[in-house]
Amino acid sequence: MSEKYLNENIVKDMLRYSPCPQMENVVKAENLDSWGLSREVGDFLLQNPNALLFGAIFDYLIPYQKAWIAPFNLHKRLGHIDPFRLAKMQESQLLPYFQRGKYGQALHRFPPTLTKRIILASKKLVNEYKGSAANIWPNGTRAGVVMELLEDFEGISQKISRMMGRLLGTYFGVLLTQWNKIDVAVDRHVARVFLRTGLVDRRKGVYSVAEVKDEVIQCARALKPSFPGCLDEPAFDIGINWCTAEKAYCNWHDEPCPLRNTCRKKTYMNTK
Repeated sequence: MSEKYLNENIVKDMLRYSPCPQMENVVKAENLDSWGLSREVGDFLLQNPNALLFGAIFDYLIPYQKAWIAPFNLHKRLGHIDPFRLAKMQESQLLPYFQRGKYGQALHRFPPTLTKRIILASKKLVNEYKGSAANIWPNGTRAGVVMELLEDFEGISQKISRMMGRLLGTYFGVLLTQWNKIDVAVDRHVARVFLRTGLVDRRKGVYSVAEVKDEVIQCARALKPSFPGCLDEPAFDIGINWCTAEKAYCNWHDEPCPLRNTCRKKTYMNTK
């Protein structure tokens, strides 16, 4: 069998597990249960564009579920996440709501950094977007433009902006154009799956995400040119649940890996 044929079959299995949305007819999700969040937190994110933006800013060196929960917890502690009010606060005023203390556990590993970033984001929302993150991504906007605007917020990296571009269409019902500009958001889980399946072929070893990032992006573009980023979610989920750093659980109990029949099972150790 040719490499191209094998790669195409892996992608087919990925998309059976987590299908691409119909790009011309995106629909807002009813819930975010698949994210591992409570229904209350999921509803808060679905109903509040600013919470979604703040969650993306919190997604920095902490587990992604904790990042998405943080805006909800901040709202509970502060009574609001109104950017007009947040923009007027001093960092010293807001910091106690982020730190471990009378309000509970810290919202993030780096409370001072996130306090500063949320205040800066609030000022930017007020000054440039009339206080609503929804004005960053109105229907009909080119995906590349949205991602560039998101990267102007301190704390949103290129990886996070790509992830956000995908989430806006696949979960939040935002009809962007040029979805082909949304690449996979490469992290260690996505990189590991691309390496172990053989989609990205390297000699056996341990590789950092930085070393293979461009190859993963180019591979996804070649295999799914209309929307490379749609390979992000299945690769991430498979990397979390089956193709872990410790071991590849190809036949895990009653739920075998979705790629078990097509994966080349390359023996890469891990990704750093």
